[in-house]
Amino acid sequence: MPQPPTMQAFMTRFLRAPALYTIPVPTPEPDELLIKVAYVSLNPTDHKHAAMSLPPAKIIGCDFSGTVASLGKAVDKSSFALGDRIGGIVHGCHYSHTGAFAEYLVADAKLCFHVPKTVPLEKACTLGVGWISALQALEQRLYQNDKNPGNDDTLLIYSAATNMGMHTIQQSRLLHPSTFVIALASPQHHPLLRQLGANAVFDYKSRSVVDDVRKLGKNIRKGIDCHSEGDSTVLAARCMMPNEKDEMCKAGGRRLIRTLPAGMIRGQVPASVRADEWILSYTALGKPFWFLFKYYPAVPQDYKASSQYLGNLTGLLTSGTVVPVPHRLMAGGLADIGKGFDEMKAGRVRGQKLVYEVGGGS
Repeated sequence: MPQPPTMQAFMTRFLRAPALYTIPVPTPEPDELLIKVAYVSLNPTDHKHAAMSLPPAKIIGCDFSGTVASLGKAVDKSSFALGDRIGGIVHGCHYSHTGAFAEYLVADAKLCFHVPKTVPLEKACTLGVGWISALQALEQRLYQNDKNPGNDDTLLIYSAATNMGMHTIQQSRLLHPSTFVIALASPQHHPLLRQLGANAVFDYKSRSVVDDVRKLGKNIRKGIDCHSEGDSTVLAARCMMPNEKDEMCKAGGRRLIRTLPAGMIRGQVPASVRADEWILSYTALGKPFWFLFKYYPAVPQDYKASSQYLGNLTGLLTSGTVVPVPHRLMAGGLADIGKGFDEMKAGRVRGQKLVYEVGGGS
């Protein structure tokens, strides 16, 4: 069936809330797929980036699922075909012709994965940014030079019930099965985090959380702060400390990876914990970009690793080794995504991703 000439897209506006616009359906570049979007899921970066996006008229959204509507000339026809069920990521708030929150989008074929028949498209759209962010924090930061950690290896994950946190637990279990995983999150999420593979779970809002973690007697040298706002990094770092006397520990001997720049840390991080490293999932897309008024060049190794990990998802989902994170299907479609943003900004999204139906389908 031929594509319509125009489509609806949820786009940024200058000093105003995003809105729905009618724009031309994009044409795929030689290495791209044109996707008829079925479902999209929301990430914190979507509403945060949209709020400061300059210039305006950029399509918002990164995570999607859908079906292949057409193939670029250079796409391997043995890998993709018309009608294939696909999930993947695109750079939201960056282009005026493509982004997840639209009826159609174009995406790099290497950053798409086949969705097994056993996984509904509604669930498949929750994979993408969270999966890649976990990859970057683990394999491209903490374990980049530690491919064979010992049996005493311990990983602490702060805000483990976030999309990234839940994928981090799953990837850690998959790639480093002997690692002892400590997850910090609200109590209502503890059963799920244990099911995903966390060895120990604690309430990060408890006054005793630092002492509770230390009582495990683990030498915690690796950590990930999946929230990275307010005093979360300082609290996570304190949990990684073996005792109260920071001066007795080697400076920078412990590493805590953040999802936002170190300049946004509130409070004093113990000197023995290095917390100036952070990840930015947009580098997975293999092209240069601007973020927070800073230019970031293309990172070929990030692109290569991300394309490999997304490609592996099909088999992992088929076997049940990896499962999509919980989600909440929201009422409405593209025009109602702003309501989802309001839910996120109000702190009413916990332990799940918000999903919107665009074109639908199974």
